[in-house]
Amino acid sequence: MSSNKIQIYPARFSEIPHLVRLEQVFTEYALSAQAFHYLIQRTKPCLWVAAQGQNICGDMVLLFFPSKQIARLYSLVVAPSQRRCGIARALLNTAEALALQYHCPQLHLEVRADNLAARYLYENAAYVYTEYLADFYGKDQAGWQMAKYLLK
Repeated sequence: MSSNKIQIYPARFSEIPHLVRLEQVFTEYALSAQAFHYLIQRTKPCLWVAAQGQNICGDMVLLFFPSKQIARLYSLVVAPSQRRCGIARALLNTAEALALQYHCPQLHLEVRADNLAARYLYENAAYVYTEYLADFYGKDQAGWQMAKYLLK
């Protein structure tokens, strides 16, 4: 197996320190070690790691609401040094497959209005803007809610 291959798998407790460091990219919104611990112990895996070889290069938090048939991509993070390598797209593809596996044909997410790279990723993956969220990320920090219906 090539070390460049992206592996995506449920996070393990031993990886929490690596995930906390990765989350520091988003100092205002970083998930804590306690939050990671909680997410790992849930019945349905909702914290997923992207790795190349032994290097953790991304993670995502995916929450499921099967009674509403909705999954929510709560967080998607890629290490700055690993961006533009297909990791975010691989995590997003995994999120979509998992949403369908858990009977959630709609995938929702929020994205900062000024995060143009993330918006481009989601737009190119056929997500549509569903609501503008003024001050969602704090004063004068707007966001967008986006969604995709996964069944064709």
